[in-house]
Amino acid sequence: MDFASPWNRLREQQGFPEPLLEAVTMRLGFNQMTPVQDAVIPLLCQEKDVAAQAETGSGKTLAYLVPALAHVSKSYPALWTAPFGSTTCLSVHTLILAPTHVLARQIYEVAIRIVDPSYIELVIGGSRAPEEVRQSETKTGLPHVTCRPIIVGTIGILDYYIASGILSVDALRILILDEADRIISVPAFSMLLTRLPSQRRTWLFSATFDGISAENFRKLMRNPHLVKLTADKKEAYETEKAYIVPRSLKIWYCIVPYQEKVFFLLRYIDTLRIRYLRSGSISKLIVFFLTCASAEYFTQVFQALYKDTSGITLRCFTGQQSAEVQQESYGTFLSTPAFSVLFTTDVSARGLDIPEVDNVLQFDPPTRLATYTHRAGRTARCFRTGSAGLLLSPEELGIVKLLRDDGIPMQSVSTDEILLSPDELMSQGGLDPTLFTPPQVPTLLEQKEFQDLQNQLREAKRRLKEATRVLEKNRSRVDRASNSVHTPQVTTDRMRDELNEKFLLPVNRQREELEKFMAIEKAEFERRGYMQNHPLTIFLRRRQLADREAFELCQTCFNTWLNGYQNHEARLIFRLTDLPIGEYGNSLGLLKLPASKILTRIFINFQSSDVIVNDLQYANPQKEAQRIALLAKQNARKEQIKTAKSTRRPGKSEEERERAIQNILTYGGRRADGRFANEVQLLKMLDQGRITEEEFDRLIDDVAHDTNLTGRRRKV
Repeated sequence: MDFASPWNRLREQQGFPEPLLEAVTMRLGFNQMTPVQDAVIPLLCQEKDVAAQAETGSGKTLAYLVPALAHVSKSYPALWTAPFGSTTCLSVHTLILAPTHVLARQIYEVAIRIVDPSYIELVIGGSRAPEEVRQSETKTGLPHVTCRPIIVGTIGILDYYIASGILSVDALRILILDEADRIISVPAFSMLLTRLPSQRRTWLFSATFDGISAENFRKLMRNPHLVKLTADKKEAYETEKAYIVPRSLKIWYCIVPYQEKVFFLLRYIDTLRIRYLRSGSISKLIVFFLTCASAEYFTQVFQALYKDTSGITLRCFTGQQSAEVQQESYGTFLSTPAFSVLFTTDVSARGLDIPEVDNVLQFDPPTRLATYTHRAGRTARCFRTGSAGLLLSPEELGIVKLLRDDGIPMQSVSTDEILLSPDELMSQGGLDPTLFTPPQVPTLLEQKEFQDLQNQLREAKRRLKEATRVLEKNRSRVDRASNSVHTPQVTTDRMRDELNEKFLLPVNRQREELEKFMAIEKAEFERRGYMQNHPLTIFLRRRQLADREAFELCQTCFNTWLNGYQNHEARLIFRLTDLPIGEYGNSLGLLKLPASKILTRIFINFQSSDVIVNDLQYANPQKEAQRIALLAKQNARKEQIKTAKSTRRPGKSEEERERAIQNILTYGGRRADGRFANEVQLLKMLDQGRITEEEFDRLIDDVAHDTNLTGRRRKV
């Protein structure tokens, strides 16, 4: 994408305030506008409703901030000369909505570089709870959020402040939605929209408008001007789905089986680290995962792998982290001069504006196709070059056609094109190549063949059991005959020969057949367990054996990945049943498969470790003490239940118990089930905890010595 007109041209065409143009050109260092800025700023200055779709990193923030500040300066002439305070603000003039805290903060930081911070208020959740806001109002008589001409914030907290009267929007002039399609999809936005005046200007900006229907446009804007910016020109907005990709962005995909993904990621990161050490320039990588647990698990694993390695920083950024942890991770990733890696989820697919990010890798495909272009757009921003990769298994290649049909130029690359060789990495001080070299996959039986083997094995066991039963039955008959004085020796010998020929030989044949199937199964399991002895698998499992927290995180990582993968919108392509789930679990270092209904419905090639889960301990002494206390409490509860079952229950239950015993002693021998009916009934009562062992022994003696069971009731 090329630059368009110079910023100074606005001075002549639109009558822009001179301080505003100086701030953009001198403080921010921009002399020329980008195509999206050149296309929409004239419309915005004419107070039009505008929906602008442009590629990520194309300068959309300044495209709406500059005209918004120009409008604000008309109502507040002191905007460029004095701090806010000398003028009363009764209502918000411009409201800028962002979908995330990070994006809202980034917009705020850009704005305060242009105008005095006193004119702008950042309103995002996480600073104070609503109860604390009300307490602040009660004590001071002043609202927690001071009304400013420009408010930048997120939907939830702004809706609360506006509904509570803390912020007034009665005279709102401009509403701006950054990442508009994502904001409109939030349920709370509809409620917030009802609180805003209808006589306003609405500006929508996003890289995709897939989630915005024609009805949404009509609700938000009057006579909207829809503008779509391609890589090199302005076009009228089109209704078909098409994503806009910068020309400086290289988009590629690589075919990597699921059981090799972890090895690829390790080698890819090591490749970029070595290239950073060679060049010395700032380099950053963002890796997208499907779930928060996956991002956290891989962050801990890779931090452990690189703990003794210099020149690399790894951080995790997910939606489940607190605002403080998010800010710390984001700040470290942003400011670290070394090669930095950020493991994250779709929470970072929008809004993160880090110019030094030159590589993006999507470890897991996104569940929504529209998210793909936002993920890839974290690199190649502001016309810099960038690379965005996607790892696909052979079962997922159907997604390539869908993305290409939507205008994304997907290129297929091999691992040798993007990765340094193991020898080269080793010579440059990289990790041990055995860690990221996948094991050779042996020739395995197909799923149907393996299931047939299992069926044959079960059938062989059944036949052997039946043949053994028949053999033992006939052997007893022969033994009785041989022990009888009335059976001739000749007859006994003939019976033994017949026993060996008709019954013993079939048993031996069935046993040999079973042993053959068991040998085939054992060899197959040994081949299927080819990843168990890989150095990386051993490393991952040792971490879990040393710390129960790592074990639980690995379990959560795998379980959430299973659940998340099922929710893909392209379910005809992303089918969980087609994936080598067991092999992928082995590559993660799973000790045990987690309890999941999904795993009960599909074939899993996985060998669990023989470790006892309850024996795993937390490395954190405090957490381990809590776990032991909880186990003791659970064991005490089990003993309490067991004791309660073996104790006689008083009251009505006691009467029922005595009545049942009396019925057994009186009528038990006359029941149709024949011999030992009394004993069977008493055993059932013992198992149910209705009588104690001492009572059972006494009653059994009574039954054994009772030789005259009549219809008359006996008293116990």
